[in-house]
Amino acid sequence: KMAASATNIGTKLAENMANDETPAWSRLIPMALIACVCAVLASPGSAIGPNGPVPRFAAVTAKLAERDAGGAAESEARAVISAAVSELQGKVLVLGAASYTSLLSMPGLASQAVPVDERPLLMPALAVASKAAGASAPLNLSVSNLSSVADQSVDAVLSLSALCRVNTSAALSELRRVLKAGSPLLVYEPSLALGSTTVRRLQMITSPLYEMLTDGCRLDDDLAGELEHSGWNKRSLARLHVAGARHWLLASYVFGVFE
Repeated sequence: KMAASATNIGTKLAENMANDETPAWSRLIPMALIACVCAVLASPGSAIGPNGPVPRFAAVTAKLAERDAGGAAESEARAVISAAVSELQGKVLVLGAASYTSLLSMPGLASQAVPVDERPLLMPALAVASKAAGASAPLNLSVSNLSSVADQSVDAVLSLSALCRVNTSAALSELRRVLKAGSPLLVYEPSLALGSTTVRRLQMITSPLYEMLTDGCRLDDDLAGELEHSGWNKRSLARLHVAGARHWLLASYVFGVFE
């Protein structure tokens, strides 16, 4: 009976396709409209960042960041990094600070923190949060070009979902340049979901579109592996599931300390 049923379904589908008088080109219209919308959203807008004009969709991601400020995801990040951050001394570059403004007042940061972010639409809120925390005025710089930071002038770097948005090799080269010898690099970053084949495949498939329509964060990188491959020494590493992440494809994180 099951075989007969499958045969009947196949026959009906074949008949429907044969009787379908809809022009073939009409099936392309919805796909073309979606592609046009994506192209418009990803096109350069009026806001200018350190890497040039930012995509129009950045206005949407800025609103999402404003909505999520101080929320569950930041609370989870605070719980994970607080012990390591409290031990930091001296000047600390906080990369991606605009997405984690409530963390600037943590012990180990505050007056020692130099917030850095390349997203111009988030800089006003970051400036307010930096002043409230007693941190330095934020720098609107790309992590892959920290041109105004002197060589070996930084005692520690804390990267908060920042390395996922830039050319990793260029960024790591800049971090080596500005860090003093033996100083730590702390990374709290989205990561490829190594524990789930299904999620990992979906991350790899959707990453190009996600990167184009958000603030550039890639979903298909294993940052911890890249750091070790680039010669950074691992002090500690933990792979995490962030329950407060914006969506489940972005819930796999790593927190590691390297030098």
